[in-house]
Amino acid sequence: MVDNEPINQENHLYRLLSRNNALLKAQQDAALDGILVIDENRQVFSYNQHFCKLWQIPKDIINRGNSRELIAYVLTQLLQPELFIEKVNYLYEHPEEISQDKIYFKDGRIFDRYSSPIQSSAGEYYGRIWCFRDITEHQRREQALRLIVEGTTTQIGSEFFHSCVRSLATILKMRYALIAEFSLESTDKVQTLAFWTGEEFGDNFEYDLTFTPCKQLMNGKIHRYRNSIQYLFPQHPYLMSLEAESYIGIPIINNSGKIIGLIAAFDTKALPENTETEESILKIFAARTGAELERKNVETALLKQIERDSLLQQITQKIRHSLDSQQIFQTTVNQVGKIFKVSRCHIHSYINHPQPQVPLVAEYCDPNYPSMLGINIPINGNPHAEKVLTQDAAYSVPNIALESFLQPIQHICDQWEVKSLLAVRTSERGEANGSIVLHQCDRIRNWRKDEIEFLEAVAAQVGIALAQARLLEQEKANTKLLQLAKNQAEAANHAKSTFLANMSHELRTPLNAIIGFSGLMQQNSQLNIQQQEYLKIINRSGKSLLNLINDVLEMAKIEAGQTKLNSAPFDLHSLLQTLWSTFQPQAEIKHLSLQFDLASNLPQYIVADQSKLQQILSNLLSNAIKFTDKGKATLKVSFSPKPHPPFSLYFQIEDTGCGIIPEEMDKLFQPFVQMTCGNQVENGTGLGLAISREFVQLMGGDLQVESIPEKGSIFYFHITVNLLESAETSNFATQKTAVYLSENLQEEITSKNLRIMSPEWISSLHQAAIEVDADRVLRLIQRIPAQYQLLAEKLTKLTRNYDFDTIIALSKGNENV
Repeated sequence: MVDNEPINQENHLYRLLSRNNALLKAQQDAALDGILVIDENRQVFSYNQHFCKLWQIPKDIINRGNSRELIAYVLTQLLQPELFIEKVNYLYEHPEEISQDKIYFKDGRIFDRYSSPIQSSAGEYYGRIWCFRDITEHQRREQALRLIVEGTTTQIGSEFFHSCVRSLATILKMRYALIAEFSLESTDKVQTLAFWTGEEFGDNFEYDLTFTPCKQLMNGKIHRYRNSIQYLFPQHPYLMSLEAESYIGIPIINNSGKIIGLIAAFDTKALPENTETEESILKIFAARTGAELERKNVETALLKQIERDSLLQQITQKIRHSLDSQQIFQTTVNQVGKIFKVSRCHIHSYINHPQPQVPLVAEYCDPNYPSMLGINIPINGNPHAEKVLTQDAAYSVPNIALESFLQPIQHICDQWEVKSLLAVRTSERGEANGSIVLHQCDRIRNWRKDEIEFLEAVAAQVGIALAQARLLEQEKANTKLLQLAKNQAEAANHAKSTFLANMSHELRTPLNAIIGFSGLMQQNSQLNIQQQEYLKIINRSGKSLLNLINDVLEMAKIEAGQTKLNSAPFDLHSLLQTLWSTFQPQAEIKHLSLQFDLASNLPQYIVADQSKLQQILSNLLSNAIKFTDKGKATLKVSFSPKPHPPFSLYFQIEDTGCGIIPEEMDKLFQPFVQMTCGNQVENGTGLGLAISREFVQLMGGDLQVESIPEKGSIFYFHITVNLLESAETSNFATQKTAVYLSENLQEEITSKNLRIMSPEWISSLHQAAIEVDADRVLRLIQRIPAQYQLLAEKLTKLTRNYDFDTIIALSKGNENV
């Protein structure tokens, strides 16, 4: 029995080892990642099948277990093999390091690579584990969202549609892409709004959906043809000329569930297997395009309504103030002909005695077609004319060749090349006194309901020339329709502003990461001078882009009604000192004098929105220095004491720069309008003055300007503020001193100031700073109690300056306090 104990123990250990190995193997095979384990001798120790599948590794290579042979095989698949082998060798030479990066393949795939050492509890090195995950589709989805947001956020109309098709072709890696909406005259035809040819934007064109793959989209679903598209749709007129082999498309559906257009992409090669990512990308583009197309249609309808109402008003005014009926008739046919874009527009008078006739009294005629003035259109034996004159409703004929009522005068229509016709009588007190007739000679035209109704309205105005009551009623109806269309357009614009205002986090977070990490990387002493310069360019460009995005998002928040005042006590003197320190170096660079003229009774502590006031003054001082080449820029601040609150602070920014020309004064405070100074154009979004005026008005004042070209400008405004009581001032000053942060007191801050917050809060701040997540840092700062406002201000300033290193240093060691 004693002799068998070592054997039993050895068997037990063997079974335990086998069990553990089986568990480890099962875990590897069940993992979503491809897993490879290399021992300390750089030999393959273990792997799972997903690893072999991801890298497409033959069994004979993986079974030999030679890592060098394995690496030589995978290098042939990579886009940058030299960087791959450099990173592998580096990690083997530094066994203690953990690494995560991305690998890019020649075929477009992207892998996420994670590697960490395998060590015993005593620190002995047993090798390294490598984990790989295919993130190609995830990256494509992110790229799609980024391109649709970055490429179209500030664009509308044709610029938006052009940006969409180019971005879509880039993401799907297809040569051609187009966006089209249904033709105004037919649901079987579409008109392209943008067409990307692979190298440039092509001309827009109209095409019939019949016998095309786009026709399949009318069932409301995505359709995809991997190959042989020309064979499947041999009658499509464009597929052969485009040498198209594959196709994918999606319908554009409005809020009512109606299909209003389509998005399609073609390529000259076969498509890969279908992926969910393609559908996600198409749905993103279709949703954004649908919203813009609806906004465009509302805007178009509004403009048409305005144009038509303007015509009705002109006719009305002519009728009211003119006795020249011929002038009224000629004005009407000219305007109607241009609005409808027809070949001819006629007004006929109707004479019943001694025999019925309809002489032509006014004509609008396209120069490409002959005039019909002097031609007599018979009534007797003309059932079409008789029908028009007996009803108030318009009579439309899309295709004259198919209309039996027109057979008696078919020869006249052929002679004058008339293909489509729309006619309506004019009347007074229910009796016909003439007609308005439209000719379309260049094509068959399906007259739309809104066109018919508009022509009937024109006929009513012309026919009831002196019936003022009916005229006023029509004006009221048109005004109501105009207001409804205007409200719809404003609602669409408000929806866009709300969308932009809500995109703050999605836009700022990746930019903050770029800025923060590029700033951290600049501290790496191993980088050469060229790499450091590249990082500076990345960091500087990121900050510039972030400032532009901040302006656009701030304007969107204002338009969406989401901007609010955040009034709190602050040190006005300190704010002005900060502005002086910020802009004095800029003025010195241009050899300008920067002067601050502050009233002697200026209060030190006030209650107002410090952030908005600082942004207003920064915008105005920046413009003053930017557009001044010699002389000075002056900020004057005064205070008007009153017996009771609220009190008023007055600000005036004066410069000796180029001034503002009269043509720009009226649109100076409009969004996206940029000022000019000689040949110099303002950089940026053109939102600074618009945002500043909105902020001033929100703070109870108004921003105004006076300027003389070549002499300079004066911007002035006032805001309403409250003052602190004596006891409150003392307490606030004490608190301000207690939490005042300076770069020379970081040790004191670490040990005392941050400890006013909970350990969980400090730990969250530390982690957010490490991750360069500016939005999360700012949300944590908002939780600091009001009596520690200066601490919040200091942390906010560090965050705005992307100084996450200081925040990490301040919070380090305090997480578990």
